[in-house]
Amino acid sequence: MMEQVITIVLSAVGLYMLLGINFYLGIYLKNMKKLDPGTDDTSKVFKLLIAPGFMIFWPIFFKKWREL
Repeated sequence: MMEQVITIVLSAVGLYMLLGINFYLGIYLKNMKKLDPGTDDTSKVFKLLIAPGFMIFWPIFFKKWREL
């Protein structure tokens, strides 16, 4: 029983992170400067540093992106 609960929780977390990675890659490759104009002249290192934040908080950024 407990193994099933753990499997479901880890699957949900994995799906959430997979969606976050896909969202970040889409924003990174296409229109990060549209979402935040301040990132237009930043380096690739900076964009990689903000990747974990995008992956965790992707629903907030997705909502902001949809409002544009």
